Amino acid sequence: VSIRYYGNQWWKSPQQNTTGFAQPDLTHIDATAVYPNDNVIYATDKNPPGTNLTANGDNWSDMITGQVILSPSDVLNTDGVTIDPIVFVNNTDDDGYVLVDGQLVASDPGGHGQQDAFLGGTGGTPIPLTLAAGNHDFVQFHSEGGGGAGHILRWILHYGTAQQTAITTIPAGKFLTTMSTPAAVTGLTAVGAVGTGAVLNWTDNSGSELAFQIQRSTSPTFAAGTVLTVGTLPANDATQTGAAMTFTDGGNSGLQATYYRVIALNFDGSSTS
Repeated sequence: VSIRYYGNQWWKSPQQNTTGFAQPDLTHIDATAVYPNDNVIYATDKNPPGTNLTANGDNWSDMITGQVILSPSDVLNTDGVTIDPIVFVNNTDDDGYVLVDGQLVASDPGGHGQQDAFLGGTGGTPIPLTLAAGNHDFVQFHSEGGGGAGHILRWILHYGTAQQTAITTIPAGKFLTTMSTPAAVTGLTAVGAVGTGAVLNWTDNSGSELAFQIQRSTSPTFAAGTVLTVGTLPANDATQTGAAMTFTDGGNSGLQATYYRVIALNFDGSSTS
């Protein structure tokens, strides 16, 4: 898996994490680890492990990204046709959140100590996903606020069936370090008037974006020197795809023609509307 460590940042929600990701000036270090074998339960938390980032007060955050590989035996019922649900389980110390194909499926807000958690924390709500065999994007957000630290991704296979497994750690060899490139947004519109700014609307078509950057230009081709990034939105985590998104650019005076584009991005690529 790929890991991006941020020292001196204690982000306790997916929205804070993804907004921070889209700020390239924030100091960070990129690394990789072999889930579940390497660097997931940390012996020290004075700074993000294996980095030279200083973390004041033991506060730091990281984002673990990649794809999880589902084989036919992971998803197919014994009839060989029906796809059985999978439930993903967050296991972090401290706070943690798991998104699969863009959907928030497990979380431990305010978590302390290494523990299994469904959506909403220990004793929360399992979110069954019906996923075909193949590769699926995932993100695990983790924040460390003192004491021990760690992050593991776990699951329950064949959820709700006679073949349902116990909560188990996803085995080594089931992960890739890269995510799929986010699909471009569609249906971008901008409506405004002099003195009121501009309201943008678009449709999110991706399950792998980590953030959206909104850019404005006086050039229809977004020529060099004319482009201004006017905002960043965190990834949509309510649904996998098809969500309506909106942003207000209050800095647009409306006194001259302007053009907008929205960039969906993650660690491994971006797509522009």
